[in-house]
Amino acid sequence: MQSLTLEAARDTYIVDTPPNSNHGSKKILEILTYDSTSGHRALVAFDTSNLPGGTQLLKATLKLGVVLNGGATQDIGTHRLQKSWTEDGAGWLRFDGSTKWATSGGDFSLSLIHISEPTRPY
Repeated sequence: MQSLTLEAARDTYIVDTPPNSNHGSKKILEILTYDSTSGHRALVAFDTSNLPGGTQLLKATLKLGVVLNGGATQDIGTHRLQKSWTEDGAGWLRFDGSTKWATSGGDFSLSLIHISEPTRPY
């Protein structure tokens, strides 16, 4: 089995307030949860177009550095987005700066791909 490391091709985070804000140029991804319909959600995409045809992805590991404020704890859930989005256009209401998500906050599968508790020290 061959191993491959991919850097993020694009990333941003979207927030419910203000919902039209864009954070594609920021170096930090903020993740905050207030409830299932509000908060800050990180979006990360990888370019797999250079993989040889017929390649099967059997396992993936996402590594992020996490900073928790004070004594906060936060499990991080990973979901698959159902629409492509642009780094300089994605926001809580729109995925490319002009076209609305079907659901505010992003169109993603409700099925968790993975959930993990951040490890320290980050």
